[in-house]
Amino acid sequence: MPDLFSPLELRGVTLRNRITLSPMCQYSSDGGFANDWHLAHYGARAVGGAGLGGSC
Repeated sequence: MPDLFSPLELRGVTLRNRITLSPMCQYSSDGGFANDWHLAHYGARAVGGAGLGGSC
């Protein structure tokens, strides 16, 4: 488990850890684009420590 909290580089982007958030289709986007709800939701997950968030 020590690797879980180590950085991971994917295609030139370095994640601070290997904790990921799977896509959750709770709310629909606006015309296929993320809206304010998505910004607040994924921002909160990032502050909470997730290294990567998924979207639908």
